[in-house]
Amino acid sequence: MELCASHVPPPPPPLTAQVPAEAYAPMPEDPHVAHPAARRELREGVARMLSAGDSPALAKGPRTVEAWVDSWKEFEAAARKE
Repeated sequence: MELCASHVPPPPPPLTAQVPAEAYAPMPEDPHVAHPAARRELREGVARMLSAGDSPALAKGPRTVEAWVDSWKEFEAAARKE
């Protein structure tokens, strides 16, 4: 019986999430404009929510990612004019 470590394959490298390019974008000069990474995260979250399945709350709301993003603009704190 041979006990040689060279016959044991090394473990695979750890999987890490890729950082999107939007994360490195500078903050917009205008405080009423959302950061590109925030917009991307919102769109990905909405897509995840819509693909999760049917629910009574989702049945009453918009059907597309763009429609959800447009409907949330009225609640965006930065866009409010005071």
